[in-house]
Amino acid sequence: MSEDLGPDIAEVINELGSTFTILRSPTNLTEMIINTMREMVREPSFQERHFDATLIWNTVVIPGDILQSNNETFIVMNKTADTFEDYIVKYNSIFFKCNIEDVRILIPADEQNASFEVTNKWTVRKDPVYGLLINNLRSAIMNNEGYTGKEPTFKLQCFVPASYGTERFDRLYISATDYYRVESIEKYEFPGIHVLYLVEDDRVEGVISSPSSSPSSSPSHSPSTSPSSSPSAS
Repeated sequence: MSEDLGPDIAEVINELGSTFTILRSPTNLTEMIINTMREMVREPSFQERHFDATLIWNTVVIPGDILQSNNETFIVMNKTADTFEDYIVKYNSIFFKCNIEDVRILIPADEQNASFEVTNKWTVRKDPVYGLLINNLRSAIMNNEGYTGKEPTFKLQCFVPASYGTERFDRLYISATDYYRVESIEKYEFPGIHVLYLVEDDRVEGVISSPSSSPSSSPSHSPSTSPSSSPSAS
């Protein structure tokens, strides 16, 4: 019957897939997923970062999740239901392989004393940060009739979970010599994902205040259980 097709496909995914850990606080989850590198992408240099995934019908994975498997980290870009006779039988998804891990997003928090002396400080918005950082050519000269020569024509683009709550003028801090200013954020192209447009950050390095607490990231080794029947697609 149609309602049995989802669990049947889930058995195949559980047999052929790999174990992925979903990084969530306070307890991580695990799930079996079939994940394959996309053969054809628009940018050949991006091919090794672009993966097609197949998820079970009752998956707990959502866009914006960070997943880890075989010492690799992925960000979930989307999730689309695959239905048969109004029943969800599986989900199709796109994963981007992360190339930044355990970095920070910082918030400017300058302090001024009674003598009006300013101490440049930063507080931690999110630590650790996972995402995909790529080169992004924005040709203001070609596409902007109001180009003045002052706008940066080269930027970096970074895909991070929307749950990080990144805001404009935050700093993506990779190391003491490698950090960028968030100039703009695309929030609507990928639900659950923020696309950060980054430029060179010429603000002083300043002092970083340590976060008061950090979420637990201990993986759970108990796979999610599957009900016996597929849900009806709404």
